[in-house]
Amino acid sequence: MTTTDPAPSVGDWTPQALKENGRLLLSCLRRHFEDLRALPVTTDRSAQEIRALIDEPLPTEPEAFGDIVEQTWRDVRPHLTLWNHPRFH
Repeated sequence: MTTTDPAPSVGDWTPQALKENGRLLLSCLRRHFEDLRALPVTTDRSAQEIRALIDEPLPTEPEAFGDIVEQTWRDVRPHLTLWNHPRFH
């Protein structure tokens, strides 16, 4: 049995959205590696302070990928231990 009805959406990105979101993420990664030598190897914040930055209720509705990347860049990336940093021993 063949149907011409489109398959129901499962939340996948369109090819264009995949391209745009991929470019956004690659841009952030490029900046990270360009700035790596100027960044501190690790954070001076405690695990409790970092957890407080990101400990929030899970969203009940979908969020834009760009917003998720922005929040991660702002609240998580500055507090990573950069194991690939040139001064990491």
